Amino acid sequence: MIHQGKRHDSGNPLFGLLFFVALIGAGVAALALLEPARPGQPDPALTPVGHEDFVAHPRVVTLAPHLAELVYAAGAGNHLQAVTRYSDFPPPVKALPQVGDAFALDYEKLLRLKPELVLAWADGTPLPVQRKLDQIGLTVEPIRIQRLADIGAAIRRIGTVLGTATEARQQAGFFEQELRQRQQVAGSLPKQRVFIQTSDKPLYTVSGQHWISEAVGLCGLQNVFADLPLASAPVNPEAVVSRQPEVIVMLSAESQAFQGGQNASRVAPEKTLWGQWPQLPAVASGRIIRVNPDVLSRPGPRVLTGVAALCEQLQAR
Repeated sequence: MIHQGKRHDSGNPLFGLLFFVALIGAGVAALALLEPARPGQPDPALTPVGHEDFVAHPRVVTLAPHLAELVYAAGAGNHLQAVTRYSDFPPPVKALPQVGDAFALDYEKLLRLKPELVLAWADGTPLPVQRKLDQIGLTVEPIRIQRLADIGAAIRRIGTVLGTATEARQQAGFFEQELRQRQQVAGSLPKQRVFIQTSDKPLYTVSGQHWISEAVGLCGLQNVFADLPLASAPVNPEAVVSRQPEVIVMLSAESQAFQGGQNASRVAPEKTLWGQWPQLPAVASGRIIRVNPDVLSRPGPRVLTGVAALCEQLQAR
């Protein structure tokens, strides 16, 4: 049961990212219709940088927090010139200039920086923004991540484009090896129904199309809203209760909740929306777990850190 709630709090990075994914999935990102690609011609904003466009030592700007992380994972952090709002990992990123966010880029600042390459989020950076960047003469490389396996491929691609292919292949290999190991272990774990709560005002979740759903699946959790047609969507509390989740995973932006390096913790039901349904399996068993969204909702190597923290909490008695 989909609920058309009010808009996300624009101050929350997770809300903004997931909200835009929902818009794309629903086809209501009407801005994309303002300048449609001509029939029979590829969209220039989605055309990858070819070998003829390769720059040996480019100045690069990233348009999403996870893209900055991927640049560092590819061993190319010294090429990073500027980032967007909410980019804060690894620590050196915090000192870089910001050029707005996915919804409002500062094009004048971008042009003054003269980047040789702009890394865009293929499924998150609005198409009109990507086209605008192309029109003002900036080279755009869209990076698409829809499944966890795409993270390794994205690291390799960034390494190829930025001239750090050897280190990028190594780091991608480390990630993929750990991912395979967790996938193998997941097959033997007991299956439990989970509600993934990505925000509470309004109440949002993700479908089986989203990498977060795949990530929690590495802990044996099966998304009760896997069948939603959108990658991210609002839901009614009553719809959640009707699906009787055995576990609730909350992605909280409360920084103090994750001090000291802890990336997941149990939450008392009475401190959540769900305390009013004591018979809900997740409430009755006290299996409401808050996970740091920075490590679980950003499609980069750290996602497996979030998975490990979640699995540990599930195994704790």
